[in-house]
Amino acid sequence: MVKVRFWGVRGSIPCCTPETSRYGGDTACIEISCGDDVIVIDGGSGIRHLGLDLISRGTEQLDLFVTHYHFDHLCGMPFFCSAYNPNVKVRAHGPILDNGVTLHDALSKLMEPPLFPVTTTLLTCTTFSEFTIGETMELDNGAKIQTIRLNHPGGACGYRIEWKGRVIAIVTDFEHEAGGLGEDIKAFVSGADLMVFDAMYTAEDYPKYVGWGHSTDDVCLQLAKETSVKQSILFHHAPYRTDEALDQIQAHVNASSNGVTVGRQGMVVELPADLSDDQTPD
Repeated sequence: MVKVRFWGVRGSIPCCTPETSRYGGDTACIEISCGDDVIVIDGGSGIRHLGLDLISRGTEQLDLFVTHYHFDHLCGMPFFCSAYNPNVKVRAHGPILDNGVTLHDALSKLMEPPLFPVTTTLLTCTTFSEFTIGETMELDNGAKIQTIRLNHPGGACGYRIEWKGRVIAIVTDFEHEAGGLGEDIKAFVSGADLMVFDAMYTAEDYPKYVGWGHSTDDVCLQLAKETSVKQSILFHHAPYRTDEALDQIQAHVNASSNGVTVGRQGMVVELPADLSDDQTPD
């Protein structure tokens, strides 16, 4: 079984208010369980809750992949208890972004006085590795991780994760091209069982925010339709987007597709793995 759990679905800044309680107010963090192996996408504020859960489950190893180094995707890392636990091996992977910035560079700036009282030197069981966007990586469990550069200020990385016949595409933070969707992003998500897509804005919002590096629910609908994506989750909700407003977006996408869902904190999507390669004759 491939299980995808959303620990944070917001963008920009956490917004834990009564008006955002149903969809959740924590920022970007996604857990992908490939059998017993754990892959984490982004270290937003939602990763604090994930860390506590991993400790309770006795998880001893995980791979963390970060899309980019804006605050909302890193702000939970100083509070990620698994990264401090000597019984847990955390392998943190990050792209080399514009001006050569790496994950360790960005986290080191965040975790130093006066912004934070302790430094990354305490993360003794966490290893950091960087890669060039466009590379394909393979994990110990056979999961293949493809990467693509996304249109976002400062640079960002999308991930396509393939394991035992299932494909999950993570496309956040991403702004579609002015003339439409590029062939590169179409090929990257094509045929995915699940696509997580940046829908921070609505079509009505978007003209005010051109160049800010985010997309819309309508673009997600278009991309999913053109590439035979089976299921899509709208992600990176604007902090001002209330539960009622997100309900309206869900009603809007329901009118066009039954395969697109507004992401909620705590949501779990399960995808049965293809175990045919593991089966042996009696």
